[in-house]
Amino acid sequence: WGCMLRSGQMMMAEAHMRLKLGRDWRLGDTVPGEMLEILKLFHDVPEAPLSIHKLATAGVDVGKPIGQWFGPNTLCAVLSRVCPSGGKCPLPVLACEDSAIYASDIEHLSPDSPFCLLVPLRHGLDEIHPSMVPQLAVSLTWPESLGFVGGREQYAFWFFGVHGEGMEARVHYLDPHSVQSHTVPLDHLTYLPRASTTTSLASIDPSMALGFYCSNRAAAEELLRKISGLNFSGGYPLIATGGTRPDFSKLTGAEIACEDSDDDSVVLL
Repeated sequence: WGCMLRSGQMMMAEAHMRLKLGRDWRLGDTVPGEMLEILKLFHDVPEAPLSIHKLATAGVDVGKPIGQWFGPNTLCAVLSRVCPSGGKCPLPVLACEDSAIYASDIEHLSPDSPFCLLVPLRHGLDEIHPSMVPQLAVSLTWPESLGFVGGREQYAFWFFGVHGEGMEARVHYLDPHSVQSHTVPLDHLTYLPRASTTTSLASIDPSMALGFYCSNRAAAEELLRKISGLNFSGGYPLIATGGTRPDFSKLTGAEIACEDSDDDSVVLL
């Protein structure tokens, strides 16, 4: 049940590496002190800001008992609770709702402060919609991309890179189901795998959570322009964008209450 939590930790660890070490940093013979500070955020102890203990406990606050599998929606909600703006986590998380990003979502953020943007999506029922695959492949090439968490139903991975284009694209991912030794003090080698696995992007589950690292508000605005400019070939956009988030409470007509099943399998017809 913890694979979605571990995959979320991987994506957040990449974000903190971007913050502290830059996107071009690569593992060498020595490990910088900044890396060890990052690893402490994820150490398997209850007091660590991004430990599995902290994430599982935050899940209880959003209705997920410890031991119950998280879906992408719940993961985003939990990470935004654990890493609020002004909290102990060095990098705040903004989780977008309704598979959409609005300019109004980021207007209130500090102009010069970095943050993570998480977008839970579902494009399809049992399989990802073909029109989404090329868009997703393009988004993974952007420097802001932190990849995405998803994979198969109740079997999560962290996808972080792509090669190839269109329906032929393949994605690189790390598998959290590999057991590692618990070490005290921290052993960075148990946190930094040397190899990844690949799979066809068209074969993944349609439910996922995309992550983006924004170095400041201007970078987030540029990201919105990139998302808006994706070519979706007459189908549907990967992520909807807009100026101001609608106030759905003012809508008239039938009221529809959708309880989150946490595999995000809600389809309105």
